[in-house]
Amino acid sequence: MPVGELISQLQHLGLTPSDIHNIEYLEDKEVLQALPGGFRWLRRNLREDVIVYMDTMAQLLEDKLARQVRVDVQALLDTTVPCPVPDAVLA
Repeated sequence: MPVGELISQLQHLGLTPSDIHNIEYLEDKEVLQALPGGFRWLRRNLREDVIVYMDTMAQLLEDKLARQVRVDVQALLDTTVPCPVPDAVLA
């Protein structure tokens, strides 16, 4: 895939040019501070550094999404769910 098309697709998904730059150079300070073992600079051409950066970034995104999700536990508990086992079997 040509680089221009890749960048267009990333921007279409909501990434800014700054986001793309930070991913390319492994420079997002929030990600670097959340690295296992604490803040450190990573090398973009070292496979292990790219993996730990991407894993950490994914975890940060998942955590942000989880904080935005609201579940009404009481409504779930109050909901009657039909029993998949026929009454004759339960008797």
